[in-house]
Amino acid sequence: MRVMLDPRSVHAAQFLARFRTLPAAQVVALLHRHATMELAEVFEESTRSLVAEVAALVPAEIRDEIVEKVGSLILVGYLLHAEEVAAPRQKMSNA
Repeated sequence: MRVMLDPRSVHAAQFLARFRTLPAAQVVALLHRHATMELAEVFEESTRSLVAEVAALVPAEIRDEIVEKVGSLILVGYLLHAEEVAAPRQKMSNA
């Protein structure tokens, strides 16, 4: 196992491990706390634009799947960052 010293890397690994096991209701709560459907749509549209730029390289039958998966990855990255920013505030309020 790789030793991580950067607190951001540790936080990211912990968040992603926890995220994978969250029940759907907790994922929805996390989305409501840090994001909106509008933000998810922005990420999806941005991804759709990127896929359109490389459309000739991507088979048409998988473009929508790629947009969905990449958009989801961007959203998870955003949630990770939002939780990272919120973590110090939570520690301070618990002190």
